[in-house]
Amino acid sequence: MVTIASKEPGAIHDELWHLDMTAVWVAEHSWCYLNAVIDCCAREITAWALDVRCRADEAIAVIDAAVAARDVPAGTLTLGTDNGTAFTSKRFRARLAAHDITHRRGGYRDPESQAFIESWFGELKLRCVWREEFETIDEARQKIGAYITSYHHRPHSGLGYKTPAQVAGTWKDHNGQLIPAA
Repeated sequence: MVTIASKEPGAIHDELWHLDMTAVWVAEHSWCYLNAVIDCCAREITAWALDVRCRADEAIAVIDAAVAARDVPAGTLTLGTDNGTAFTSKRFRARLAAHDITHRRGGYRDPESQAFIESWFGELKLRCVWREEFETIDEARQKIGAYITSYHHRPHSGLGYKTPAQVAGTWKDHNGQLIPAA
């Protein structure tokens, strides 16, 4: 077995996440807001929520869900965000501190600093959101959830044509160790 010992952020599962928000049109509410967290190693969506508001409370709820689902050891995770008001609020920063998560904010007008989540939002809009006319928020949640499930099981060139689920499973199965290809 080969142990991964990289100083490159995001080279290890659940070491670097990106969080961002995007707007989704839903007829019954007009603009709704999708917060999503992506693991930069496996390109896996760790948590997401579609809400009618976009405040620190909604961003905190997504982080809480991701941390609870992943059981990330304290002090090992860095979260990258942009400088949106939800992500720069005192409550949001306090919650990250309570989880012992390092917060790394990108530069102003610098979407490349959040490249993984920005790219994922682009694909989500192209393959799902812009192809639909969501009547209700429940319909939007169902279709976005189905897209995420499909995304987790679709090969990605950036992952050596493995799926996010396969890459995440490798780390889960081997606790931070990779088995060399045969």
